[in-house]
Amino acid sequence: MKIDYCLILSAGLGTRMGNIGKVLPKPIWPIFEKSMLELQYLWAKKMGCDKVFINTHHLHLKIENFLKQKDFVDLETIHEETLLNTGGALYNLKKKMNLKKGIILIIAGDQFYFFENSIWKRAIEIAKKKPGVLFGLTVDGSKNFYNELCLNSDLLTKIEKYSQQIHGKRTYTTYSGLSLVNLEMLEDGEGPVSFFDSVANFNEKDISVLIPKNQEYWDLGTNERYYRSIRNLFEGLLRRKDTDFLKFCLNNKVFDLSKVSEEIGSYGDYEKANFLNFGKVAKYDFFALMKGSSENSFVNVNNLGIYYRDIFDHITDRL
Repeated sequence: MKIDYCLILSAGLGTRMGNIGKVLPKPIWPIFEKSMLELQYLWAKKMGCDKVFINTHHLHLKIENFLKQKDFVDLETIHEETLLNTGGALYNLKKKMNLKKGIILIIAGDQFYFFENSIWKRAIEIAKKKPGVLFGLTVDGSKNFYNELCLNSDLLTKIEKYSQQIHGKRTYTTYSGLSLVNLEMLEDGEGPVSFFDSVANFNEKDISVLIPKNQEYWDLGTNERYYRSIRNLFEGLLRRKDTDFLKFCLNNKVFDLSKVSEEIGSYGDYEKANFLNFGKVAKYDFFALMKGSSENSFVNVNNLGIYYRDIFDHITDRL
């Protein structure tokens, strides 16, 4: 597979990442020995993207300094003085980089979505002929509050706002945050604008939606979801689970296996049960998680959470 460009959307305010998010930008939050941004970049390269862009806003200088320490090839940052939303970010990128044609992969910087290659191949072929292709995600309305994508013959016709009455007792398709856009068919624009009012304006364009059958979705978009995903990833490692994300992480040396203690369920240089110590993060200070486990009920629930420097964000173990 070959995709010309990728845009990793990372220009948020960090407000969903607790007190730690106020001082540590989400793209460089650690996933064991790597950062979120590093893994997004490696995933984009795995999908065949030639050039990768990342838009920044909150704590952008820390991201720039982090990138200087790494050996990224074909990665460029686009700083947004004013938040442009997803549509505006793509307009801005197209104008600044003078992108006239090709296909660009749009991914949210705090998620990983794995599914069958046949869907990718089909999506790329569609994106060569249509303005855009969205990848749908099946969700349970009793556990999530996402808006619904309404389709007719795989084309987006409406976005139904979440309602407990309509969605609360069924599964449905929402937008995963992952899409392909045909740059040659993308109009010029500027300023802050939402994705569905611009790039994926289904009232004016034929926007395709593909729904994979084999869906594996990892969400790290809030501090609680980050905590849950990291905990589940590590438990998957200990239990030798067969997940695409775990295989991807192992292939990209996310774990230092010498730091894994199966006996006490911990990681890193800290002799305490259920403790994940990532050590330094981009030359910043100690970063660790105290994780709960149903098999270790002795863990003090008041200590469950994320530690960074002298900051502690408590996470309730009800995820």
